[in-house]
Amino acid sequence: MPGHDYVLLRRTEALSEPFAKLVADLGALIVRVHEPRSSEQRHSPGRGGPRKPRQ
Repeated sequence: MPGHDYVLLRRTEALSEPFAKLVADLGALIVRVHEPRSSEQRHSPGRGGPRKPRQ
């Protein structure tokens, strides 16, 4: 998507996956990253929860 940068990390398991599956998975993940999330999902602990104010 224009205006966004992505960082890809490789897992050893990916070396045995068909390339077409890797491309399809990547496309689905990019779409998922840009989907709007509900308020509950935005504040769930563990990933992307509320940030502490900088001091």
